[in-house]
Amino acid sequence: SQWLKQPLLDLALIRERHNIVESFSSDDELRTNLIEIIRRFPDMSRIALKFRRKKGKLQDCISMYNGVLKIPKLVSALSEYAGEHQGLLASYFTEDLQDLVSDFQKFQELIEKTIDLAEVDSHQYLIRPDFNADMQAARDNMDSLQMQL
Repeated sequence: SQWLKQPLLDLALIRERHNIVESFSSDDELRTNLIEIIRRFPDMSRIALKFRRKKGKLQDCISMYNGVLKIPKLVSALSEYAGEHQGLLASYFTEDLQDLVSDFQKFQELIEKTIDLAEVDSHQYLIRPDFNADMQAARDNMDSLQMQL
């Protein structure tokens, strides 16, 4: 809505935007790669809002984690573009995305250390049993009870 309320008036910025659009529209490989990467990309703003409202769940952590894992792929796809407006794409997208990769590094490590990612495929969002001794004891007890059934 900002674009409608305050459209660009600076001719240089308008040309930059047109060149960005041209890059995406003229390079089928770039466009196809980006579409494939961002398909099912989580709405990170919505997830962040849930956490600010203290309503986030482990499932939201995993959704954010899955998005974070896709950011390097976006960087790679954009970096492989060798067209006329390569520098423009780098300054508008690639550099900021590379910063995000660094910014989310600790988050990614935290998720991998605490969440049982093997259980996520079966839609079970659990803390890893080896995260602490109490969790491991509870898991061992559950496994023992399941063996008795």
